[in-house]
Amino acid sequence: MKNEYDLPAVNFQEQRAAHLVNSEARRLRYERECSMVFLILLLVLFLPEGVFAAERPNIIFLLTDDMGYADVGCYGGNFVPTPNIDQLAREGTKFRQFYVAAPVCSPSRVGYLTGMFPGRWRITNYLQTRAGNRASEQVDFLDTNAPSIGRVLKAAGYATGHFGKWHMGGGRDVTNAPPFSAYGFDEHAGTWESPEPDPNITATNWIWSPFDTVKRWNRTAYFVDKTLDFLGRHQGQPCYVDLWPDDVHTPWVPEFSTHEAHPRAHYENEKNFKAVLEEYDKQVGRLVAGLKDLGIESNTIIIFASDNGPLPTLGTRTGGLRGAKDSLYEGGTREPLIVRWPGHVPAGREDSQSVVCGVDFLPMFCQLGGAALPENYKLDGEDLSQAFFGASVTRKNPLYWEYGRNETFGYPMETPDERSPNVSTRDGKWKLLVNADGSDVQLYDLDTDPRETTNVAGQNPGIAKRLKDAALKWRKSLPGGIHRKSAGGAEVAPDS
Repeated sequence: MKNEYDLPAVNFQEQRAAHLVNSEARRLRYERECSMVFLILLLVLFLPEGVFAAERPNIIFLLTDDMGYADVGCYGGNFVPTPNIDQLAREGTKFRQFYVAAPVCSPSRVGYLTGMFPGRWRITNYLQTRAGNRASEQVDFLDTNAPSIGRVLKAAGYATGHFGKWHMGGGRDVTNAPPFSAYGFDEHAGTWESPEPDPNITATNWIWSPFDTVKRWNRTAYFVDKTLDFLGRHQGQPCYVDLWPDDVHTPWVPEFSTHEAHPRAHYENEKNFKAVLEEYDKQVGRLVAGLKDLGIESNTIIIFASDNGPLPTLGTRTGGLRGAKDSLYEGGTREPLIVRWPGHVPAGREDSQSVVCGVDFLPMFCQLGGAALPENYKLDGEDLSQAFFGASVTRKNPLYWEYGRNETFGYPMETPDERSPNVSTRDGKWKLLVNADGSDVQLYDLDTDPRETTNVAGQNPGIAKRLKDAALKWRKSLPGGIHRKSAGGAEVAPDS
């Protein structure tokens, strides 16, 4: 008779075999769990915050040419309605204290591409003829040893395209500039000032021609078409695109204007500017609509900015900021910046605190795209990408600029006070300007005086001396200029 204490018969061989099977299963399960934990740790360590998903965002860098701080409605402009650009701001974040790396196109673009102050690569003026470059004490094209956003994102698995103005080498009599691929771009459509001009927009050796297949007034549409086609052919692969139109740079040639080749001044009037700006805004709307049609809007970040301030200003294009293109005052270097990424970047936000610069784009884009920073370079830019996602960030290091090494540089002459000293720095709320020889020290408190009307160097001698010493030390740290006169001995730069 059995009771609760009776033990069943045990087959110890079967029990031992079952134990071995269970142990092996536990070991395999433990190894799988360890592998999964290791992979998660790798993702946490190496993918940027906000980009944890396996699908990395497409990045479209929409760089306007010569846009004024107050050209568009969301920055106070009232030339024409700009509903599509304004909608980017309503659906994203706009920045009030964004700076370019230089007040003229070529060095500003070098700052964006390399993450470094452009003087480090001996580009300090717009690139032009060989003689003009020598007169400006600069090289003919960007060294391919420089870091490049295109190259680092391509190495991280991005498809890369550049559609629009380049102006970092090529054009005029510079025929040996490196190709786009040397900077990491898979596809391209460049304007005249590039190493590989697109024949549809470069019938002659000049900025535009009535003989161009794609007319001047249709160029931005052409570059938008190229961008959308590129994105459509690379679905399933993250894409980085430089969409760099040459609007709203002069000459302003709207469709209704006379289409013969006239001097640039012929087209520089407010009626033409309004028509060009209106068409440009229309094409921004086409870009966003195209992203929706492709089904990639939610995974595409658009960064809208400009390369430098406006010229001519038409009186109000800087929104009251002093200076213009070719000046280190705020009107030449402070520009619009709008960032849009549905579901990630806060909509309708305005950031008036974060001081962001074009040299920050390379480290920020690396963070967004999960790319490693280029090795063996000391970048000047900082990763301030958290500002895109709602944080107000503080720079660790001051910003520095230079422009105007000699009298062959162009200078704004619409009003006498727009030409600035040729070196400047911003550190916190303070901005100091000074000539490279130490003369003409100007100090402004940008928190209270963003229009730079009152020089307070005399009231703040300690701050003025500290910033002056830092600015001149930085200027002296840059590599020396390139010198060579033209064959006729002249050192006069041609029109940009």
